[in-house]
Amino acid sequence: MGSGKFYLTRIISIKEEKIISTGFRKILFIQIAILILVFTTSCDQSKTGNAIYTAYSTTPNKENITPASNVEKLLRVDEERINDTIAKLCTENRSVGSDGERKAADFIKSQLDKYGYETEMETFPYSNQKNVLSRETFWDVFPSEDKVLGYSRNLIAYSRQNKIEETNIIVISAHYDCAKSSPGANDNAAGVAALLEVARRFKSVSKDFQVEFIFFGGEEMSLSGSRNYICRLNKSEKKSIIANINIDTIANKDDDYPIFFTVNGKENLATKILTSYKGNKKIQLEMACGISDHFTFEQAGIPSLTIGQKPIHQKIHSPKDSIDTIDMEKVKFTILALTQALKQNFSDIILLNTKEPGTMVQ
Repeated sequence: MGSGKFYLTRIISIKEEKIISTGFRKILFIQIAILILVFTTSCDQSKTGNAIYTAYSTTPNKENITPASNVEKLLRVDEERINDTIAKLCTENRSVGSDGERKAADFIKSQLDKYGYETEMETFPYSNQKNVLSRETFWDVFPSEDKVLGYSRNLIAYSRQNKIEETNIIVISAHYDCAKSSPGANDNAAGVAALLEVARRFKSVSKDFQVEFIFFGGEEMSLSGSRNYICRLNKSEKKSIIANINIDTIANKDDDYPIFFTVNGKENLATKILTSYKGNKKIQLEMACGISDHFTFEQAGIPSLTIGQKPIHQKIHSPKDSIDTIDMEKVKFTILALTQALKQNFSDIILLNTKEPGTMVQ
């Protein structure tokens, strides 16, 4: 009986072990399945969550990730708004001193007001100066009353919301006037539209430097607007401007993408600021002297450049400079090149800037 009891007990025990073993395997399988599901979901969320930062950081962390809301604003290019701006500016000729130029300035101001900028209008006289690029006459910007042909305006936009001390100012500029015979789509309505879009998107980004957006009148009249602007600054105000980045003729569909032009074709603080964003490092750098408002800043000893196209097939200063010649991709290229660069931390570059204002370029 004892052995029979043991045998019966052993049978029962074996059955119980099978039941327990089967139950354990089921529980283990369920646990493994749950772990796989959790891991897969986590990976998917990680991919989704980090996608917006791909262009800015290979190792996302709290220190080098831009807040998502700001990144999204910076990456969003409003093509419809840009097209509307170009069309609005091209409805009437904007030659210096004309009603069209005045209306264009008022329109630009209305847009900047919407974006929350403080604005100033500087009115200046202009005359038909000759040999303006010579050292002797370049700063002769206040003509006698009998030589005044008319008046134009510069529009300056700035934001003091962060109460930054008025040093380390980067001036980003574009002229809004055009030649008498032209609608001025590429020269320079597209540049104005790009600058307005940069201003709209930059407003929401806090930085440790100051940006002033300047829309110059009278560029087609011997760079009158930028020359007047510089002449009104005192020595301290000139010194506070560390660089000028100018935009002019960026979007002709038959020409290559914009490049960087400096007065001597060499790097300066303005080029270093733009190439602080690695995506801009491959953009070509060439020499261009006297063709746009960057020349004025360089003459005052302020590092400068113009973002523009090589004028190979351009139809500027003619009736053919119309809206149908504009390539929106090149406008967007310029906007992103600027906004991406302005998001970088280039404080070390600024600290290395020792160039004194007021020296004439030889």
